[in-house]
Amino acid sequence: MERQYVGRCVGVVAFSLGAIGCNAKVKAFSAEPRFICPGQEVILRWDVVGAAKLTVTPAEPGAPTGDVPSQGQVPLHPSVQTRASLHVTRWLGEPAGAETDINLAAPVRIAADLNDPARCEDGVLTLTAHLSEAQFASAVKAQVVTVEDSVTRSYDVTRIDPAQHAITAHVARGVSSNAFANLPMAGDWILSSPLTGQEACPADGKPGNLPHVLTVYAYSSCNGEHL
Repeated sequence: MERQYVGRCVGVVAFSLGAIGCNAKVKAFSAEPRFICPGQEVILRWDVVGAAKLTVTPAEPGAPTGDVPSQGQVPLHPSVQTRASLHVTRWLGEPAGAETDINLAAPVRIAADLNDPARCEDGVLTLTAHLSEAQFASAVKAQVVTVEDSVTRSYDVTRIDPAQHAITAHVARGVSSNAFANLPMAGDWILSSPLTGQEACPADGKPGNLPHVLTVYAYSSCNGEHL
């Protein structure tokens, strides 16, 4: 029975680029949260088909390296930006791999697109970007929100603070705002922007011509201290 399986597998490898039945596969590989303050705990999880090797760079005391089970998780406590790499092999199949970065507080692009909750009325498009706690540790706080000089749009940016109060700041091209200083990065960021040029809200059953993405940048820090 085993020989028949191997024979079929060799045939698949020889005649099909996919070789799905034999190839190694990374089913899941994640680090949560991915943005942290130095020394905070990150849970690294993986689930693969094949023989897995894990590398953490820079090396961290106690972190596994080399051969690991095909499924598992491990806590890490990075003090610097860290990359975890997974390499998976399977006999007679193609290898697979994946990488994930663990970042300290840093400038972050906040992008809301039309797949997120959207509203368009009175010539203004409003989109909401959700930054999850799986991405950002609670200690990572916003400090300054800005629109790059290359962006011609202006925005009203709204955040709901822990007391459920709405805080809104107008952020135009090349302008920065500290209205959200020390609020958690995780949460909903509501971006509103007046439509320009040929852009229009949908009307009369027509889809309109909306920008697909609204973007601002947030500089973050740990406990109010810039890194």
